[in-house]
Amino acid sequence: MILLLVRLVARQTPRYVLSAIAATAIAAFFALRSGRPEAAFLPGILTSAAWGAGSLLSVVVRWPIVGFIVAAGDPHMAQDPTAWRRDRGLVTVCQRLTMVLVALYAVRVVVMYPLYLAGQVTLLGVAKIVLSWPAYLCALAVMGMLLMRGKTPLTPTEAP
Repeated sequence: MILLLVRLVARQTPRYVLSAIAATAIAAFFALRSGRPEAAFLPGILTSAAWGAGSLLSVVVRWPIVGFIVAAGDPHMAQDPTAWRRDRGLVTVCQRLTMVLVALYAVRVVVMYPLYLAGQVTLLGVAKIVLSWPAYLCALAVMGMLLMRGKTPLTPTEAP
């Protein structure tokens, strides 16, 4: 609550503090309801599984999630946020980049779910920290390396 007050006094958005409070409340609800402290990690595990499945599905149907991120960051696509779909090369690149996210979510579930089943609260806490922003930074680095390989098509009509 103190951080919320600090944000409000500084005239900054309270969104992140409110999100953290909501996430903590949901985790506490799961832990209190089940009587098992490791249950506090279950919402995060389920969320990672859902994002992983959704991301994988987006690749399978050739509407990769990263394509929408590309469109959101490109002012030329403001009028048509699905314009990226007309460029087969861009769709392929976005599929590869989305698969990096699928791998990240899969690693999170594969590491954390067995720890949850084993009731390893301390290790779950460590895994949650390591597999949060540090893992996302690693995923971004892998995405950057994929883009830097020099095999990213620049235009839809570019010769190989």
